[in-house]
Amino acid sequence: MVAARIRLGVGRFLAERSLRRAARGDGGPVPKDANNIFSLHDAAVASDVDAVSFDLFDTLAQRRHLSLEQVHRKTAELAADLVPGDRARVMRRILGARGFCAEALKREMQARGAGDEPALETVFDRALAPLIPEDRSRLAIARRLVELETEVEIRNLAVNPEAAPAMRAVRASGRRVLVTSDMYLPRRSIDRILAALGLAPLIDEVFVSAEVGLTKAGGGLFVAVAAATGLAPDRILHLGDNWHSDVVMARRSGLRALHYVNAEWQADARALARRGALRIGDRLRRDQIARRYGIRADGPFGSIEDMIDGLIGPAAGLFVADTLAAAERRGASDVFFLTRDGTVFREIAEAARACGTPTAAPAARLADLATSRATGALLAAPDRGTDGLISDTCYLTEGGFSTAALFALYGLSEADFPTCGRSVRAALAAALAAPGEAPFRALMERPTFRRALARALESRRETVAGYLEQQGLFAARAPVLADIGYSGTWAKQLSVLLEARSRRGREIPPMEFRFFASNRHFDANLPRLHPAIDLVPGVLLDHRDGACLSASLNFAWLEPFFVDPARGVLQGFARSAEGIAPLFADPGLAAGPLDALRARRARLVGRAAAFLDDFLRHEGDLVTLRDILRGGLIRLAERPTAAEVRALNACRHQRGMRAIAHQPVARPIRPDRLRARLSQLRANDYWVQGSLRLSGLGFLNPLLRLHPGVERIPTQEAAR
Repeated sequence: MVAARIRLGVGRFLAERSLRRAARGDGGPVPKDANNIFSLHDAAVASDVDAVSFDLFDTLAQRRHLSLEQVHRKTAELAADLVPGDRARVMRRILGARGFCAEALKREMQARGAGDEPALETVFDRALAPLIPEDRSRLAIARRLVELETEVEIRNLAVNPEAAPAMRAVRASGRRVLVTSDMYLPRRSIDRILAALGLAPLIDEVFVSAEVGLTKAGGGLFVAVAAATGLAPDRILHLGDNWHSDVVMARRSGLRALHYVNAEWQADARALARRGALRIGDRLRRDQIARRYGIRADGPFGSIEDMIDGLIGPAAGLFVADTLAAAERRGASDVFFLTRDGTVFREIAEAARACGTPTAAPAARLADLATSRATGALLAAPDRGTDGLISDTCYLTEGGFSTAALFALYGLSEADFPTCGRSVRAALAAALAAPGEAPFRALMERPTFRRALARALESRRETVAGYLEQQGLFAARAPVLADIGYSGTWAKQLSVLLEARSRRGREIPPMEFRFFASNRHFDANLPRLHPAIDLVPGVLLDHRDGACLSASLNFAWLEPFFVDPARGVLQGFARSAEGIAPLFADPGLAAGPLDALRARRARLVGRAAAFLDDFLRHEGDLVTLRDILRGGLIRLAERPTAAEVRALNACRHQRGMRAIAHQPVARPIRPDRLRARLSQLRANDYWVQGSLRLSGLGFLNPLLRLHPGVERIPTQEAAR
């Protein structure tokens, strides 16, 4: 207990120190030039203008207590009080609505020529549709949520002390005072905020993007301001903190514009965002329940088999129980297990059913779903431009770009370009033999190649979509999809296909992804999901729990247990008379090692099924049991013994998206190269803690979970 408190105190000290250093590194004011001002009073002396327009957020007012992300989370929490059903599910939908839902509505508005800024209540209405079928009730709740968020903002905002004097000076000089804001809140909310700030009596007109349907970022709102005021655009001066929206786009629209720079406010906003993102968790240990279920979470383990029996097997069994319970709550007709590392959970569920365990969702069909990031990328690839295809290739191949790498990623060959002319085919052959981006960029400038590439990618996308249709994903009722984790990238890729199906009027079932573990990239993917998808964070290792940060940083230390030893990387899909079948690479293992891995997998399935039988037949404390297993996983990841590291290193396994190889989970590192090695470890799927243990620096493990590099700090949206 004393040691735990010392570690917690040290962690908090390091975290606070990192925040102070970051604040000092924010820098001072930018140099004075003709494009910026440092005081709103400068607006009062501007010449040759008839009106002065002020941005609202971060210009006239600043958030003081909650960051923008925290305001959104607060609204999600309030939504959970209004919407019946699973509280956590409601919060996820409202939190994620500002991403994919908002962008989809924006695209629909643009397609109709109706602007580019959907109202917040419309976004909430779309997000709540799967939860509240009745239109009138859903719209009433959406409007109520907008009112609640307005209340949160009113209590959160502090007025700029320069605002009122500057506005009075502008009006005293005979010029009009305008407020022009890119904001999803409606005009009535902005009016309430301005009144609460004491600025409403000083303002002549207010223009809000959500009300007009046009944004400053797109330039349309400035055009609307000039038209509504009847003033020539060059007789209006606009002031705001966002360089692009408030200056560049204002000037493109014909207005005069100055950049309002408040370095102190900017530093405060960044510090507020960092404090809101810092999460420090706690964990409970209950020895009695651990003994009852045969869990030995504290270890140490002398072999892989000991880890399976004392920790990994029960953890996998608990995840299966959670997945099946979710399927029953949703009334799911199918539970899909994603290959390659999710199929072990299907085997556990089937083994439990076979031995008569009263599992949840007994009628649900259990099926595999062949997925990978590379094949999922095909769902969006035909619509991607040059830069998008290059960035996707670098991300998915974990290497530098080349035309050959892109072709290998998407299963393309020169035979896919028979309609291209001789010169294009010659350039393609040269590009395939050359490294770097330049040859591919040159090819993409040729219309015949670009069209042929789009056709080839579209054909492969149709194959992937056909496979998912064949497996019954779209015909299923409220399906649940289970996987080891981590970030939901494939769910993000699937969202592109779901949006296309929705546009064509095709049926889309609401589906839920459940993960054994999730990492920090989960939050970045959440706003990119189609509204039909619920993404559940890690059941055992939840990245939002501070104690889980380092354990869920990468998955190299879990792969020896979960990855299917008989299947290599998913290479694509093949059509035949029997249907569409996934093509997996050969695992590349000799018969002896492969048999050993299969025996180990059978042991894991048997131990997990036995735990599941015990868990479901007896009354137990689910929350405490989950905490015990989570604590054991964290201990194994953060503070492995040298024997545990050697045991995992002796096990052949797969790493990330690469083919099977004898890849050490951890490599020794030299103390004189510690900093460089840690940077490389964080960028890859190596086991950081195991590496430190082998190098004799294991005492640093408890400090890693609060290292500033572990969690990315979310940035505030511009001009919001």
